[in-house]
Amino acid sequence: MQYNAPTLLVLSPALPAVEAMACNKARPEDPCDQFDLAFVALYKYFHELMYLHKLPYVDFLQRMVDYGKEGDIRSLYGNNGKDIHHYSPQGNRLLAQAIAERMVLEKVRNNP
Repeated sequence: MQYNAPTLLVLSPALPAVEAMACNKARPEDPCDQFDLAFVALYKYFHELMYLHKLPYVDFLQRMVDYGKEGDIRSLYGNNGKDIHHYSPQGNRLLAQAIAERMVLEKVRNNP
């Protein structure tokens, strides 16, 4: 960024953060205590950093929560959710789509 090179950061959530947020959206009255909320706190921390510093980023958490309305979120992670940090081929495809869409949006914004 110091040299004006195009930069796009990706906030890539761990599975417990996605499951907790999906639970929270589906049942706002339920505290969703069965999930490790530390992952949500970390995600929110980095999200706030992006916002405060006006950094261009892809918020992949919302895409994952939206996917969970139609499919199994665990299928987007390695070993059907046993690897909570790495994506399955399907998860990587969804991430690549989100990045590509954001890059197109940035290009349109910068070249009206």
